[in-house]
Amino acid sequence: MKTTIENLLDKANITLNTGEVVSLQQYTKSCSEYLINRLNEFDDQYSNLLKETLISNLGKKWSVVRKAIIDMESKINFNEIEYEHDLSMAMMYEDIIHPATDQDEEIMKWLDQQQLN
Repeated sequence: MKTTIENLLDKANITLNTGEVVSLQQYTKSCSEYLINRLNEFDDQYSNLLKETLISNLGKKWSVVRKAIIDMESKINFNEIEYEHDLSMAMMYEDIIHPATDQDEEIMKWLDQQQLN
């Protein structure tokens, strides 16, 4: 199997503020559950699409969830759609799309090595 950035991140861990270490998949699931609950407060088209995407990918590995969100968003014309969010929701969304893991240094070294090849 060829190593990709997605493969590396799918195996990554995150140390929470509490000191607990969880897999990126567990963390993505927690972020998704939080967003699903918060998205229930909104009734705009984007919130409904994002909630549907998160529900259908709940518990799947990080790369699958991220790809599903990106694919869903690629079909949206943000100039024609209304959406609402707040800061905590935006932060959880960013944690799914651009996670900061305990392996970031290793991943950056791998990326640097790929550029040399």
